Amino acid sequence: MDTRYKVTLSGKNIYREIEVPVDLQEFHIGTAFGCEFRLYREDFFEPIELFFSKEEDAWSIRCSDNLYFSFGDVRKLMFTELKHGDSLQLKYRESEGTVFRIEFAIDFNDGSRKYERIISLDNAGEVLIGSAVNAGIKLNSDYAANENIILVREGEHYVLSISESQYGVYHDGKPATNGEIINDGDFLSVADFFFYVKDNCIYSEIRADYTINGLAYQDMPNPNDYPRFSRNSRIKTKLDDSKIEVLDPPSKPEKPKNNIFMRLLPSLGMLMAAGLMAAMGGSKMIIFSGISGIMAVVTSVLGVREANKEYKQKTEERVEKYNTYISKKRIEVAESREQELQDLEEMYISYGDEKERFDTFSSNLFDRMPEDEDYLCVRLGYGDREALRQLDYKKQERLEIEDNLQEMPRKLYEEFKYISSAPIVCDFKLVNAVGVIGEETYRFEILKTMVMDLVARQHFSNLKAV
Repeated sequence: MDTRYKVTLSGKNIYREIEVPVDLQEFHIGTAFGCEFRLYREDFFEPIELFFSKEEDAWSIRCSDNLYFSFGDVRKLMFTELKHGDSLQLKYRESEGTVFRIEFAIDFNDGSRKYERIISLDNAGEVLIGSAVNAGIKLNSDYAANENIILVREGEHYVLSISESQYGVYHDGKPATNGEIINDGDFLSVADFFFYVKDNCIYSEIRADYTINGLAYQDMPNPNDYPRFSRNSRIKTKLDDSKIEVLDPPSKPEKPKNNIFMRLLPSLGMLMAAGLMAAMGGSKMIIFSGISGIMAVVTSVLGVREANKEYKQKTEERVEKYNTYISKKRIEVAESREQELQDLEEMYISYGDEKERFDTFSSNLFDRMPEDEDYLCVRLGYGDREALRQLDYKKQERLEIEDNLQEMPRKLYEEFKYISSAPIVCDFKLVNAVGVIGEETYRFEILKTMVMDLVARQHFSNLKAV
């Protein structure tokens, strides 16, 4: 009989489930190169190597010299045979510290269950499930030969009583014990049979290797098979974090030093000299000096006027050109913010988009891999988010009171520092635990959002919800 097994490693720094293929005869688990199932060396104090081998459907395990196995007694084993349900500790030989726990069990759950048979328990105070002749649900498979449990109704729930079990009884995926409470919505498995309790009914698979005695039931097969999932190759969105340069305004034109008195002083001196010469009787020289003085005055006045006009023109051109530059830069920055928001929406999709992927069984489900930058990044909602593409400008240490252009780069930076209504994300890779506080209704909503994001974007082979 081909039996598939599962090896579970659990400890302080590790939890890993390894499904062993039926046709595999041997394999290694450890930190060394060549191991079929590699462990991270930095998670352990010493190298780890475990060797599993199978002979005639019987498995055994051997460890390296620096380790040993313990079943909780005084024995320190380097080799032991394995059977279904075995649980042992792997320990360091020198320090006696525990490396992790190893659990070995038959892997009955192949993930393809269809609960299409509904067994009514309305008129039953208790129901026996197992291989016993008088069982209400009689199990006839090879694995269920020594399995018997009883569900006893107590009010709104059932109490589990395990009469005998060779392969184990599991409640919601965990080993069950006598007296456990089975509530509405709970899952139960006995050997290779799986059940679901809901509304005084037991839901199970339609199988030929079990019979129902004294209980009403109906089969409701789904005519449509669930589509086969095929994951698309992901086109990764790369967020641009390059800076956007904003130039400083050009230097302010130097204001002309137009002291009209100093400019006219030479001309006035010439006119005064002409007047003095007139008083002394020099007629020709008076005319020449007067004309020269008047020309000098006119030239000085026109020079002052032209200098002021040129200063005003350069000042206006400086303001106009820089305002035009800032306007164009504002459009460029706004477009970059829109592009960044679009990239964020593609990378961190909304709750509604995730739900739609589930509804349509989209091939874009489970698209994140452990090596991706956004692996385990959970979208919590919308809010203001600091933009990745920040503005690169020169901060002014001293501002000129009359120059408003120097303030424009800073104002542009503050205007576009944040992106509004952007996805707010929590990177679970960077934290050990996440707490949510607030009103209970809102806590539950954000918990649903986080769980939906985790299960929709990460592949179930990389992430386990326990």
